[in-house]
Amino acid sequence: MCTRIFNSLNADFPITARNMDWFAAVNAYLYTFPKGLQRIGFIPKDTDQFKVPVKQILKWESEYSSIATLMGDKEMATADGMNSAGLVVNALYDTGADYTPIRQQSDAHLPDTENNEHSPLQEGKKVLSVLNWAQFTLDKFESVKTAAQYFRKQEIQIVEEDVPDGLGKSTPASLHLCLSDKTGNSAIIEVNNNQFVVYESEKFKVATNEPNYKTQLEINQYWQYTWGKGETPNPRPLYTVPGGVSSTQNFERASFYISLSESVDSLIKAVSQTRSMVAACAVPHGFNPRSASISSSTIWSNISDQASKTYYFLNMCNMAQVWLDFSTEITTCQRVQVMALEGEELIEKPPIFGNLNGKCSITSDPFARAEKA
Repeated sequence: MCTRIFNSLNADFPITARNMDWFAAVNAYLYTFPKGLQRIGFIPKDTDQFKVPVKQILKWESEYSSIATLMGDKEMATADGMNSAGLVVNALYDTGADYTPIRQQSDAHLPDTENNEHSPLQEGKKVLSVLNWAQFTLDKFESVKTAAQYFRKQEIQIVEEDVPDGLGKSTPASLHLCLSDKTGNSAIIEVNNNQFVVYESEKFKVATNEPNYKTQLEINQYWQYTWGKGETPNPRPLYTVPGGVSSTQNFERASFYISLSESVDSLIKAVSQTRSMVAACAVPHGFNPRSASISSSTIWSNISDQASKTYYFLNMCNMAQVWLDFSTEITTCQRVQVMALEGEELIEKPPIFGNLNGKCSITSDPFARAEKA
Protein backbone atom coordinates (compact mmCIF):
# COMPACT_ATOMS: atom_id res chain seq x y z
CA MET A 1 0.00 0.00 0.00
CA CYS A 2 1.81 3.09 -1.27
CA THR A 3 2.53 5.96 1.11
CA ARG A 4 3.44 9.57 0.29
CA ILE A 5 4.92 12.04 2.81
CA PHE A 6 5.63 15.71 2.13
CA ASN A 7 8.10 17.08 4.67
CA SER A 8 8.13 20.88 4.73
CA LEU A 9 8.81 21.25 8.44
CA ASN A 10 11.71 23.46 7.39
CA ALA A 11 10.42 25.63 4.56
CA ASP A 12 13.95 25.92 3.16
CA PHE A 13 14.24 22.16 2.65
CA PRO A 14 11.00 20.69 1.20
CA ILE A 15 11.34 16.94 0.63
CA THR A 16 8.75 14.53 -0.80
CA ALA A 17 9.01 10.76 -0.31
CA ARG A 18 6.87 7.86 -1.48
CA ASN A 19 6.93 4.10 -1.16
CA MET A 20 5.95 2.11 -4.24
CA ASP A 21 4.15 -1.01 -3.00
CA TRP A 22 3.20 -3.66 -5.53
CA PHE A 23 2.50 -7.37 -5.86
CA ALA A 24 5.60 -8.10 -7.94
CA ALA A 25 8.80 -6.56 -9.16
CA VAL A 26 8.53 -4.54 -12.37
CA ASN A 27 10.80 -3.13 -15.03
CA ALA A 28 11.64 0.38 -13.86
CA TYR A 29 13.68 3.16 -15.44
CA LEU A 30 14.78 6.65 -14.51
CA TYR A 31 14.12 9.01 -17.43
CA THR A 32 15.22 12.55 -18.14
CA PHE A 33 12.87 14.56 -20.36
CA PRO A 34 13.67 18.00 -21.84
CA LYS A 35 11.11 20.72 -22.31
CA GLY A 36 9.70 21.22 -25.80
CA LEU A 37 8.61 17.60 -26.38
CA GLN A 38 5.49 17.08 -28.52
CA ARG A 39 3.26 14.62 -26.68
CA ILE A 40 -0.06 12.82 -26.98
CA GLY A 41 -2.59 11.57 -24.44
CA PHE A 42 -2.28 7.91 -25.44
CA ILE A 43 0.62 5.62 -26.04
CA PRO A 44 0.62 5.75 -29.86
CA LYS A 45 -0.40 2.15 -30.56
CA ASP A 46 -3.35 2.43 -28.17
CA THR A 47 -4.99 5.23 -30.13
CA ASP A 48 -5.99 2.63 -32.74
CA GLN A 49 -6.78 -0.13 -30.26
CA PHE A 50 -9.39 1.93 -28.42
CA LYS A 51 -10.88 3.73 -31.44
CA VAL A 52 -10.61 7.09 -29.71
CA PRO A 53 -11.34 9.93 -32.15
CA VAL A 54 -8.12 11.75 -32.99
CA LYS A 55 -9.82 15.10 -32.49
CA GLN A 56 -10.47 14.24 -28.83
CA ILE A 57 -6.96 13.06 -27.93
CA LEU A 58 -5.11 15.55 -25.73
CA LYS A 59 -1.89 16.84 -27.27
CA TRP A 60 0.63 19.11 -25.59
CA GLU A 61 4.19 20.39 -25.54
CA SER A 62 6.26 19.91 -22.40
CA GLU A 63 6.96 23.28 -20.80
CA TYR A 64 9.34 21.98 -18.14
CA SER A 65 12.07 19.37 -18.15
CA SER A 66 11.60 16.50 -15.74
CA ILE A 67 13.15 13.48 -14.11
CA ALA A 68 10.76 10.57 -13.64
CA THR A 69 10.44 6.94 -12.67
CA LEU A 70 8.68 4.95 -15.40
CA MET A 71 7.43 1.41 -14.98
CA GLY A 72 6.86 -1.08 -17.75
CA ASP A 73 8.81 -2.19 -20.79
CA LYS A 74 7.01 -2.13 -24.13
CA GLU A 75 4.30 0.01 -22.55
CA MET A 76 5.33 2.69 -20.07
CA ALA A 77 3.71 4.74 -17.35
CA THR A 78 5.12 7.52 -15.19
CA ALA A 79 4.76 6.54 -11.55
CA ASP A 80 6.63 9.41 -9.96
CA GLY A 81 8.74 12.42 -10.84
CA MET A 82 9.95 15.99 -10.32
CA ASN A 83 10.17 18.80 -12.85
CA SER A 84 12.63 21.66 -13.27
CA ALA A 85 10.28 24.05 -11.42
CA GLY A 86 10.37 21.83 -8.32
CA LEU A 87 6.88 20.34 -8.73
CA VAL A 88 6.72 16.71 -7.56
CA VAL A 89 4.03 14.31 -8.77
CA ASN A 90 3.44 10.94 -7.11
CA ALA A 91 0.92 8.58 -8.73
CA LEU A 92 -0.60 6.27 -6.10
CA TYR A 93 -3.06 3.46 -6.56
CA ASP A 94 -6.62 4.54 -5.73
CA THR A 95 -9.16 1.76 -5.31
CA GLY A 96 -12.01 4.29 -5.47
CA ALA A 97 -10.96 5.94 -8.74
CA ASP A 98 -13.92 6.24 -11.09
CA TYR A 99 -13.05 7.32 -14.60
CA THR A 100 -14.01 6.39 -18.14
CA PRO A 101 -13.63 2.69 -19.02
CA ILE A 102 -12.89 2.23 -22.71
CA ARG A 103 -11.22 -1.17 -22.84
CA GLN A 104 -13.47 -3.74 -24.52
CA GLN A 105 -13.38 -7.53 -24.68
CA SER A 106 -12.91 -7.66 -28.44
CA ASP A 107 -12.96 -5.49 -31.54
CA ALA A 108 -16.49 -6.73 -32.25
CA HIS A 109 -17.68 -4.95 -29.13
CA LEU A 110 -15.80 -1.72 -29.59
CA PRO A 111 -18.22 1.21 -29.70
CA ASP A 112 -18.37 3.64 -32.58
CA THR A 113 -17.14 6.56 -30.49
CA GLU A 114 -17.66 8.97 -33.35
CA ASN A 115 -21.44 8.41 -33.58
CA ASN A 116 -22.63 6.33 -30.61
CA GLU A 117 -24.76 8.46 -28.31
CA HIS A 118 -23.81 6.14 -25.46
CA SER A 119 -20.09 6.66 -25.98
CA PRO A 120 -18.21 6.90 -22.67
CA LEU A 121 -16.29 9.88 -24.03
CA GLN A 122 -17.60 13.28 -23.00
CA GLU A 123 -18.41 15.77 -25.73
CA GLY A 124 -15.96 18.66 -25.96
CA LYS A 125 -13.41 17.20 -23.56
CA LYS A 126 -9.93 16.11 -24.52
CA VAL A 127 -8.95 12.58 -23.53
CA LEU A 128 -5.88 11.61 -21.48
CA SER A 129 -4.81 8.07 -20.58
CA VAL A 130 -4.36 7.48 -16.88
CA LEU A 131 -0.88 6.12 -17.74
CA ASN A 132 0.11 9.58 -19.06
CA TRP A 133 -1.59 11.67 -16.36
CA ALA A 134 1.42 12.06 -14.08
CA GLN A 135 3.77 12.96 -16.95
CA PHE A 136 1.29 15.50 -18.36
CA THR A 137 1.22 17.19 -14.96
CA LEU A 138 5.01 17.28 -14.74
CA ASP A 139 5.21 18.69 -18.27
CA LYS A 140 2.66 21.47 -17.90
CA PHE A 141 2.69 22.97 -14.41
CA GLU A 142 5.20 24.84 -12.29
CA SER A 143 3.30 24.68 -9.00
CA VAL A 144 0.55 22.92 -7.09
CA LYS A 145 -1.62 26.02 -7.42
CA THR A 146 -1.49 26.16 -11.22
CA ALA A 147 -2.11 22.42 -11.54
CA ALA A 148 -5.02 22.52 -9.08
CA GLN A 149 -6.59 25.43 -10.94
CA TYR A 150 -6.34 23.57 -14.23
CA PHE A 151 -7.91 20.32 -13.04
CA ARG A 152 -10.74 22.15 -11.27
CA LYS A 153 -11.82 23.47 -14.70
CA GLN A 154 -12.74 19.89 -15.73
CA GLU A 155 -11.51 20.47 -19.31
CA ILE A 156 -10.13 16.97 -19.88
CA GLN A 157 -11.19 13.46 -18.96
CA ILE A 158 -9.06 10.57 -17.74
CA VAL A 159 -9.64 7.15 -19.32
CA GLU A 160 -8.48 3.81 -18.00
CA GLU A 161 -5.70 1.59 -19.25
CA ASP A 162 -3.91 -1.39 -17.71
CA VAL A 163 -0.87 -1.25 -15.48
CA PRO A 164 2.31 -2.14 -17.39
CA ASP A 165 3.95 -5.31 -16.02
CA GLY A 166 0.65 -6.28 -14.40
CA LEU A 167 1.59 -9.78 -13.23
CA GLY A 168 0.93 -11.08 -16.73
CA LYS A 169 -2.76 -10.13 -16.62
CA SER A 170 -4.95 -7.10 -17.14
CA THR A 171 -4.85 -4.88 -14.07
CA PRO A 172 -6.61 -1.51 -14.41
CA ALA A 173 -4.42 1.44 -13.45
CA SER A 174 -6.64 3.09 -10.83
CA LEU A 175 -4.73 6.16 -9.68
CA HIS A 176 -4.85 9.45 -7.87
CA LEU A 177 -2.11 12.08 -7.94
CA CYS A 178 -0.28 13.65 -5.03
CA LEU A 179 1.38 17.00 -5.81
CA SER A 180 3.84 19.08 -3.81
CA ASP A 181 6.05 22.04 -4.63
CA LYS A 182 8.94 24.06 -3.25
CA THR A 183 6.58 26.69 -1.74
CA GLY A 184 5.20 24.08 0.68
CA ASN A 185 1.86 23.68 -1.07
CA SER A 186 0.29 20.26 -1.54
CA ALA A 187 -2.66 18.70 -3.34
CA ILE A 188 -4.30 15.32 -3.77
CA ILE A 189 -6.30 14.94 -6.99
CA GLU A 190 -8.86 12.16 -7.32
CA VAL A 191 -11.26 11.26 -10.11
CA ASN A 192 -14.83 10.56 -9.02
CA ASN A 193 -17.54 9.90 -11.61
CA ASN A 194 -15.25 11.31 -14.32
CA GLN A 195 -14.80 14.56 -12.39
CA PHE A 196 -11.58 15.78 -10.80
CA VAL A 197 -11.82 16.25 -7.05
CA VAL A 198 -9.02 18.50 -5.79
CA TYR A 199 -7.87 18.76 -2.17
CA GLU A 200 -5.32 21.57 -1.85
CA SER A 201 -3.59 22.79 1.30
CA GLU A 202 -0.10 23.05 2.72
CA LYS A 203 -1.48 20.97 5.62
CA PHE A 204 -2.01 17.88 3.45
CA LYS A 205 1.32 16.18 4.15
CA VAL A 206 0.36 12.51 3.94
CA ALA A 207 -1.64 10.36 1.52
CA THR A 208 -2.12 6.65 0.93
CA ASN A 209 -4.19 4.48 -1.42
CA GLU A 210 -7.48 4.37 0.43
CA PRO A 211 -10.04 5.39 1.60
CA ASN A 212 -10.87 8.57 -0.35
CA TYR A 213 -8.97 11.63 0.80
CA LYS A 214 -11.98 13.20 2.50
CA THR A 215 -12.12 10.15 4.78
CA GLN A 216 -8.35 10.17 5.30
CA LEU A 217 -8.65 13.73 6.60
CA GLU A 218 -11.45 12.71 8.95
CA ILE A 219 -9.31 9.86 10.29
CA ASN A 220 -6.47 12.32 10.79
CA GLN A 221 -8.66 14.60 12.92
CA TYR A 222 -9.07 11.82 15.47
CA TRP A 223 -5.35 11.15 15.63
CA GLN A 224 -4.41 14.81 15.83
CA TYR A 225 -6.65 15.09 18.90
CA THR A 226 -5.17 11.89 20.37
CA TRP A 227 -1.64 13.30 19.99
CA GLY A 228 -2.60 16.68 21.43
CA LYS A 229 -2.09 18.43 18.07
CA GLY A 230 -5.74 19.05 17.13
CA GLU A 231 -7.88 22.16 17.37
CA THR A 232 -9.65 20.72 20.41
CA PRO A 233 -7.27 20.67 23.42
CA ASN A 234 -6.41 17.24 24.80
CA PRO A 235 -5.04 17.43 28.36
CA ARG A 236 -3.89 13.80 28.26
CA PRO A 237 -2.39 13.12 24.83
CA LEU A 238 -1.28 9.62 23.87
CA TYR A 239 1.75 9.15 21.63
CA THR A 240 0.81 5.88 20.02
CA VAL A 241 -0.12 4.73 16.53
CA PRO A 242 -1.14 1.47 14.76
CA GLY A 243 1.71 -0.63 13.41
CA GLY A 244 0.03 -2.60 10.64
CA VAL A 245 0.45 -2.36 6.87
CA SER A 246 -3.02 -1.38 5.64
CA SER A 247 -3.40 1.93 3.80
CA THR A 248 -5.17 3.43 6.80
CA GLN A 249 -2.49 2.29 9.23
CA ASN A 250 0.30 3.57 6.98
CA PHE A 251 -1.52 6.91 6.75
CA GLU A 252 -1.79 7.10 10.54
CA ARG A 253 1.84 6.15 11.07
CA ALA A 254 3.16 8.61 8.47
CA SER A 255 1.00 11.36 9.97
CA PHE A 256 2.32 10.42 13.44
CA TYR A 257 5.93 11.02 12.41
CA ILE A 258 5.38 14.21 10.40
CA SER A 259 3.10 15.68 13.08
CA LEU A 260 5.41 15.04 16.03
CA SER A 261 8.79 15.75 14.43
CA GLU A 262 10.70 19.00 14.68
CA SER A 263 12.29 21.01 11.90
CA VAL A 264 15.92 20.15 11.17
CA ASP A 265 18.59 22.68 10.27
CA SER A 266 20.27 21.26 7.17
CA LEU A 267 19.40 19.75 3.82
CA ILE A 268 21.09 16.42 4.49
CA LYS A 269 19.18 16.07 7.77
CA ALA A 270 15.89 16.89 6.01
CA VAL A 271 16.51 14.20 3.40
CA SER A 272 17.47 11.70 6.09
CA GLN A 273 14.49 12.65 8.26
CA THR A 274 12.06 12.13 5.38
CA ARG A 275 13.71 8.89 4.34
CA SER A 276 13.29 7.53 7.87
CA MET A 277 9.62 8.55 7.97
CA VAL A 278 8.73 6.75 4.75
CA ALA A 279 10.85 3.73 5.70
CA ALA A 280 8.65 3.32 8.78
CA CYS A 281 5.73 2.75 6.39
CA ALA A 282 7.45 0.20 4.15
CA VAL A 283 6.27 -3.39 3.83
CA PRO A 284 9.09 -5.98 3.86
CA HIS A 285 9.43 -8.60 1.14
CA GLY A 286 7.71 -11.83 2.09
CA PHE A 287 5.30 -10.28 4.59
CA ASN A 288 2.18 -12.38 4.02
CA PRO A 289 0.35 -13.13 7.29
CA ARG A 290 -2.71 -14.60 5.53
CA SER A 291 -0.67 -16.80 3.19
CA ALA A 292 -2.45 -15.24 0.22
CA SER A 293 -1.58 -16.30 -3.33
CA ILE A 294 -0.07 -12.83 -3.88
CA SER A 295 0.91 -10.14 -1.41
CA SER A 296 2.28 -6.65 -1.86
CA SER A 297 5.52 -5.25 -0.51
CA THR A 298 7.56 -2.09 -0.98
CA ILE A 299 9.63 -2.56 -4.13
CA TRP A 300 11.15 0.91 -4.28
CA SER A 301 11.09 4.35 -2.67
CA ASN A 302 11.50 7.75 -4.29
CA ILE A 303 12.88 10.78 -2.47
CA SER A 304 12.46 14.15 -4.22
CA ASP A 305 14.71 16.84 -2.77
CA GLN A 306 12.96 19.97 -3.97
CA ALA A 307 15.59 22.27 -2.47
CA SER A 308 18.56 21.01 -4.50
CA LYS A 309 16.35 19.39 -7.20
CA THR A 310 17.83 15.95 -6.67
CA TYR A 311 15.71 12.87 -7.34
CA TYR A 312 16.57 9.63 -5.53
CA PHE A 313 15.55 6.05 -6.33
CA LEU A 314 15.99 3.36 -3.66
CA ASN A 315 15.59 -0.22 -4.92
CA MET A 316 14.44 -2.38 -2.01
CA CYS A 317 15.95 -5.47 -3.65
CA ASN A 318 19.48 -4.26 -3.04
CA MET A 319 21.36 -1.62 -1.07
CA ALA A 320 21.92 0.65 -4.05
CA GLN A 321 20.94 4.29 -3.69
CA VAL A 322 20.98 6.19 -6.97
CA TRP A 323 19.93 9.63 -8.09
CA LEU A 324 19.63 12.14 -10.91
CA ASP A 325 19.58 15.91 -10.65
CA PHE A 326 19.11 19.10 -12.66
CA SER A 327 22.70 20.30 -12.21
CA THR A 328 23.11 20.27 -16.00
CA GLU A 329 20.46 21.25 -18.52
CA ILE A 330 18.37 18.35 -19.78
CA THR A 331 18.40 18.51 -23.58
CA THR A 332 17.55 14.95 -24.68
CA CYS A 333 15.40 12.00 -23.64
CA GLN A 334 17.65 9.60 -21.76
CA ARG A 335 17.12 6.69 -19.42
CA VAL A 336 18.83 4.17 -17.18
CA GLN A 337 17.27 0.93 -15.96
CA VAL A 338 17.09 0.61 -12.18
CA MET A 339 14.97 -2.54 -11.87
CA ALA A 340 14.97 -5.37 -14.45
CA LEU A 341 12.84 -8.48 -14.93
CA GLU A 342 13.22 -11.76 -16.75
CA GLY A 343 9.73 -13.20 -16.87
CA GLU A 344 8.39 -12.33 -13.44
CA GLU A 345 11.71 -12.60 -11.62
CA LEU A 346 14.22 -9.86 -10.93
CA ILE A 347 17.47 -10.18 -12.81
CA GLU A 348 20.45 -10.02 -10.47
CA LYS A 349 22.79 -7.48 -12.01
CA PRO A 350 25.80 -5.65 -10.61
CA PRO A 351 24.18 -2.78 -8.67
CA ILE A 352 24.67 0.81 -9.73
CA PHE A 353 25.39 3.45 -7.12
CA GLY A 354 25.42 7.19 -6.79
CA ASN A 355 24.78 9.94 -9.31
CA LEU A 356 23.58 8.54 -12.65
CA ASN A 357 23.67 11.76 -14.68
CA GLY A 358 26.55 10.38 -16.73
CA LYS A 359 25.20 6.83 -17.02
CA CYS A 360 21.97 7.44 -18.94
CA SER A 361 21.59 6.48 -22.59
CA ILE A 362 19.69 8.43 -25.24
CA THR A 363 16.31 6.85 -25.96
CA SER A 364 13.03 7.57 -27.70
CA ASP A 365 10.20 9.39 -25.94
CA PRO A 366 7.56 6.81 -24.86
CA PHE A 367 4.88 9.54 -24.87
CA ALA A 368 5.81 11.05 -28.23
CA ARG A 369 3.07 12.42 -30.44
CA ALA A 370 2.44 10.12 -33.40
CA GLU A 371 2.79 11.89 -36.74
CA LYS A 372 -0.69 10.88 -37.87
CA ALA A 373 -2.17 12.38 -34.69
